[in-house]
Amino acid sequence: MRSDWEVFQHLATRGLAAGPGGGIPDLENALGLVRGKPFDGQDCPWADSVQQKMLSRIVDVAHTLAAWHTDGDSPDLDAARHAALRGLDIDETAEVL
Repeated sequence: MRSDWEVFQHLATRGLAAGPGGGIPDLENALGLVRGKPFDGQDCPWADSVQQKMLSRIVDVAHTLAAWHTDGDSPDLDAARHAALRGLDIDETAEVL
């Protein structure tokens, strides 16, 4: 059995390793798996550290994707904005976004 989080981590790791030349599709697919803030509305004290780790990883992926979309000779500002907003949907306090 696999979880969306496991698939997210795999895609994020592979995308980041590939760099902007080939990793953008993997990062976009990883963000596409995110459906709301992890453990939102749940009262699970055991999940606090897990939730923070997940939020950090999602924000890192969104930030990297937004940055990669703005680099190069023909930046895709709409895609960069979408990635940043997706990250802010998950963590509205993420200053990096």
